[in-house]
Formats: sequence, structure tokens, C-alpha cells
Amino acid sequence: MDKIFKPKISKDNSNEKVYYSFIKDNKKIKNSEIEPSDFISNLDKDGSYIFSKEVIIETKNDTYDTKIAGKKNDKIITIDSRIIPIKDILKIYYK
Repeated sequence: MDKIFKPKISKDNSNEKVYYSFIKDNKKIKNSEIEPSDFISNLDKDGSYIFSKEVIIETKNDTYDTKIAGKKNDKIITIDSRIIPIKDILKIYYK
């Protein structure tokens, strides 16, 4: 039976977060938070459609677990017919 490679760990980096995945995916995991307006403007930049992307949207008053139907001017339209002004969004991220 072949031996399994196990690298030697010389020191503990307890202040760093490490994420592993075996799924081939172009999405990058970032530790820093992205501004909602930047996140929204980049939704269709990955070569796919903005429609039906599953997101969590946190506003001053509510948290929505929804899919995006589209964007019009300064508002996000969700699949369940909610219209959320971009200026009210505190956080938005993929589900």
C-alpha cells in the first residue's frame, strides 16, 4: 500500500483561517467584507446571469434569504417580488 504524504508543520498559525475545498469553483473565499454596492456590481461579471443567484441580504430592518431577480437603477429586485434599495443594504453575500 502506498504511503500518504503528510507535510511537517513547524509552527502553529492560530491567527489565520484556512479553507479547503475539493470542488472546482471559480469563486474565491475572501476574509475581508465587500461593500454591498461592489458585490452587486460584480454579480454578473463572472460570466453568468444575475438571475436566480442565491444570496443573504441584511438591511437595517430585515434579513432576506432569497434569490435575485434583477437590478434596476439603485434597487435590487428579489425573486419573491421584494424591492430593496441598495442604500439600505448593510451586507450581502452568497448563500
